[in-house]
Amino acid sequence: MKFKSLILLVSGLVMSDNLAAKVELVWGIDEVLAHQIRIAREVKKEIEEKSHGEISINIELYGNEVLKASQKERFDIHQTIIGNFSNRVPELKIWEIPYLFKNSSHVEAYMASSRGKSILAKLEDDKWLPINYSYAGGFLHLYTKSKISSFKDLQNSRCGFAPSFGFYKEFIKPQGINMVKDGEKEDCFEVLSSEVEAIYGRSDASSFVLNLSQHRIVTRATYISKEKLINLGKWEKDLVKLIYKKLNKERTLVYEASDLALKLIKNRGLKVNTKSFRESSLASKEYKDMISRLSPKQKAEFDFVKSLGQKRNISSITH
Repeated sequence: MKFKSLILLVSGLVMSDNLAAKVELVWGIDEVLAHQIRIAREVKKEIEEKSHGEISINIELYGNEVLKASQKERFDIHQTIIGNFSNRVPELKIWEIPYLFKNSSHVEAYMASSRGKSILAKLEDDKWLPINYSYAGGFLHLYTKSKISSFKDLQNSRCGFAPSFGFYKEFIKPQGINMVKDGEKEDCFEVLSSEVEAIYGRSDASSFVLNLSQHRIVTRATYISKEKLINLGKWEKDLVKLIYKKLNKERTLVYEASDLALKLIKNRGLKVNTKSFRESSLASKEYKDMISRLSPKQKAEFDFVKSLGQKRNISSITH
């Protein structure tokens, strides 16, 4: 009888220990980021199966991209546009410089470099551990009312630019281009390369031309709560490695989606301008002035990224 009671006692302790070991993480994702949602679901499935339920991930979608810091505190895993950290890590400003990255191969070369990884690691603080770069859709193109050959063709226009465009005042505004205000009708706007087909949802789609400018890339950092990592025990490294690997896959999916989206709009007969105005931008006074005002740290990072793009296997590839 005593032996049976001992077995029941030990079993109860083991069960209690197993229950205590279960950890739930909340992964917050903007609902428009389809590829990140897919990756989060894959991570959730694999880690829950591997841990036999000890680790569970609850994916929470929200509809407003701009969340206050206090609102993000409810998430254990989250993505934020890189530019949001540029005040703390000045080198991150390079992501907003027009025409710095030539193509997806150039981007990947920087992300995979020891320098690119060390810059990402600078985002670590007391609460959060950065895991990997992730995307918000890749390169940006410009929709305009007519075919353009340079940014100067947009003089006196009102355009919608991505909110993280920190060099608007230094590069775009000096060329006579105005940022569209709430309630105003836009003459042009930026669109992510993986979502260019979305123009067909607009009633005025036939009035616009897609200029394949590929002038800038939008990227994010994905990070995880250190407090929750401690609670993961033996699954800590497994989860971080899994998320890192899956985010590499996510970027590949975005590149593929970009190619498919461009094929789709051409198939539908949308007006497309394939003429690049990269060279005219790089030669402009506004661009040179912008680069001259970079801080020493930003300029060093700029030069490093530029040097990667000069390698033959990168410069010969167009995305």
